[in-house]
Amino acid sequence: HTLLALTPEGLLLLLHEPTLVVRLLNPLTHQLTHLPPVTALLSPEQSRSRRCGLKLRVMVSGVGLVADSSLAVSFFNPLVLAVAKPGADSWTVAHNDRMNTTLPFVGRFYCTNYRGVMVLNMGSDQQPPWLHLVADRSKSFNFNQMSQSLHLADNGGELMLVHRIRSQYIRRYDVYRVDLKAGVLVPVKGFNGRAMFMGMGRTISVSAHNPFPCVAPDTIYMAPECDGKIQGYNIVDGRVCDLIGAACPRSIVDCIWQGTYLSLNLSLRTNDGCLL
Repeated sequence: HTLLALTPEGLLLLLHEPTLVVRLLNPLTHQLTHLPPVTALLSPEQSRSRRCGLKLRVMVSGVGLVADSSLAVSFFNPLVLAVAKPGADSWTVAHNDRMNTTLPFVGRFYCTNYRGVMVLNMGSDQQPPWLHLVADRSKSFNFNQMSQSLHLADNGGELMLVHRIRSQYIRRYDVYRVDLKAGVLVPVKGFNGRAMFMGMGRTISVSAHNPFPCVAPDTIYMAPECDGKIQGYNIVDGRVCDLIGAACPRSIVDCIWQGTYLSLNLSLRTNDGCLL
């Protein structure tokens, strides 16, 4: 098996490459949950390439458990957001276009695209899952998909959105609190004593005090894929900082920072559901 992603609960999303069957493994109990193969999600070109013996690299950008024990998976390749229940025969497609980031948050699956912040609604027997717009970004800022990106984060129980703006002349990170009740994005200039570590596909929030006293509060630390020139950005005053290497050489902070963007290229094998 190939490891595709980890759920926030610590479950392993695996791909059986010969059959393209997806499985969910609990590494503690060794319980293996079977999900449908991804063959029906492939484009005609990908299906033809696979029939010709070419290896297909399935990639996942986000995964989360949703209602009715279903699993929502945002595939980067093939490019589709799909939902399936354990033991189901096929995936149900909820979206088949590009998304910036995804985030399981308080039992629901959120994502961003050029329109703003979306949430996955599970639908019913008569209606398939679909994405519902919960915060329209056009009411707050303009957006250019070529030079900008949107990043969701759970900031100690608050859903936050980071608007990354990067061009030849501008490097700025604007932050908003997602007000789900009002359906608006509220500009903020602080993380309530926390800091964020941001990669292109994942952003995590940590305390800027214990257990990480050398992390500056109200600061976004960027992985090289986000910004190759600066390492930290203070959202209060826009000050650029480079604190990780100077204040915390080879510390746990480096591990958190790298963990936001390093992909796991691990191959796993299972024997009757037991991880080897």
